Amino acid sequence: MQAILVAAAAAVLALLLPLLSHISGAVVALVTLRRGYQEGFVILGGAGAILALFGYFSTVGTPLVHAFLVSTILVVWLPVVITAEVLRRSRDLGRAVAMAGLLAVLAMVILQITVGDPVVWWRGMLDAVLAPMLDEAPVPLSDADKGRMLDSLATVMSGFMAAAMVYSTTIN
Repeated sequence: MQAILVAAAAAVLALLLPLLSHISGAVVALVTLRRGYQEGFVILGGAGAILALFGYFSTVGTPLVHAFLVSTILVVWLPVVITAEVLRRSRDLGRAVAMAGLLAVLAMVILQITVGDPVVWWRGMLDAVLAPMLDEAPVPLSDADKGRMLDSLATVMSGFMAAAMVYSTTIN
């Protein structure tokens, strides 16, 4: 129960201080390394239920917050449980890092299958999240410059997310 509460609290507080997501993932990893994947999934499920309740009752309620909470479960905790179990069984860090890379590739394949064209999907996400922030920047960008910048970012976001997933999984 303590691990569930710490993992959930760190994940929620990561909305304010993103580095706390590492503590959240580390809790899940440590439980999995010590007790096995069954206990890791118990922590994942319990903390995930708490995050779901937080997201449901949150007054913030923005799609960005909900996306962050779902990505914590699917992109941080799930790969950490799987990778920690590989490390636990094999005692080989190379295999664990290779598993993290394989999971990132799998996530990119799933993204490709579910959204069709990831560049178009990322552009829509960036329009919703980043474009309003760019409009409030101290040095405003022209619409053409903003469009070129968002197009450039959209082309590399899938690779960036895969790299971030491997980083997050291995650092935990």
